[in-house]
Amino acid sequence: MVIIGAFIGGLTNSLAIKMLFRPYEPKFIGKFQIPFTPGLIPKRRDQLAQQMGKLVVQHLLTEESIRKKLQDDELKGIVKDKLISEWSKLKEEHRSVDEWLSDLGIKINKKDMQQFVTQKGLQQIDKVVVEWSTKTVDDSFGDFISHEEVHQLTSFLQTKILGIISSESTRFQLEKVVSNYVESKGFLGNMLFSMVNRQELSMKIQRLLIQYIQTEDGYQLLYKNVQKEWEQLKEQELGTLLRFFYKEEVRTKMKASLNQLLSVDKVLQLSVRTLLSPVNSNVTKEWIPLFTEKAFDMLVKQIPQILKQLNIEKMVEAQVATFPTKRMEEMVLSISRKEFKWITYLGALLGGWIGLLQGLLLYFTN
Repeated sequence: MVIIGAFIGGLTNSLAIKMLFRPYEPKFIGKFQIPFTPGLIPKRRDQLAQQMGKLVVQHLLTEESIRKKLQDDELKGIVKDKLISEWSKLKEEHRSVDEWLSDLGIKINKKDMQQFVTQKGLQQIDKVVVEWSTKTVDDSFGDFISHEEVHQLTSFLQTKILGIISSESTRFQLEKVVSNYVESKGFLGNMLFSMVNRQELSMKIQRLLIQYIQTEDGYQLLYKNVQKEWEQLKEQELGTLLRFFYKEEVRTKMKASLNQLLSVDKVLQLSVRTLLSPVNSNVTKEWIPLFTEKAFDMLVKQIPQILKQLNIEKMVEAQVATFPTKRMEEMVLSISRKEFKWITYLGALLGGWIGLLQGLLLYFTN
């Protein structure tokens, strides 16, 4: 009886373990479904999927657990180091920007890009013009132009005027003006000026003008006029001075200048290394650490929305519901095969003890 009890106990537990998964599908005799088919897990697959989904959301991938992980300094350090490593590789890239983007599968329409960049440049200029149009010259530049700057401008004009007056062409023009003046006075004028060499007269006038401009009185005359013009100019609105920006020929020239200054083709022909070299130190020391910190902060704030959009509970439920039962059985058995064997042995042991007790009871009762 001990052997029979042990056999029955072991067989029962082994069959019970098998019936957790098998049969995979319900079995029928005619229209009658055989009891206990399919196995427990295939039969309760939908309920199991729902419970697994709730388990993952409520106890495993919770909002709090994800938040703690994203706020972990070690994880931030790993991401930052990875970004710095990738940046170090990128800043040594010798390919042109165009080639590098092409290898990434990114195609750039240079014509459209140039039009976009130029248009943005014009929009920024127009924005500045509109902002400045309602301001006076004094509002915009009054603080930058002092009496010292006016004196510097006067000295500059004095030098330029002296250069113009001292030139041979100016002397020739003065001689021409004298001749025209003499001729305009008729016979009497010609008679009076016949005693004077017109060339020498024009040279004397030229020297007198040069000497006067070089004197303090000449400088003050220039300074007072420059100061007067500046005071009048300060009261004018910039809008009256900036109207030329809206002329068609000016905008055409501006577009041409922006196309050269902001040339997309030139930028794309630069090597990645050359393009990135001016910002290298800032990227590794400031931008990447700041970007990493901001990115993690943003992710932490978006956790509820992300979890809501992912709907992890339904995702897990759908995955478990479609998971092959045979594969699930293999996975469970690969993990718990040893334990299931001991359950079978325990059933045999208990069955043997029960058989022994039954045998003893039968022996003593007889």
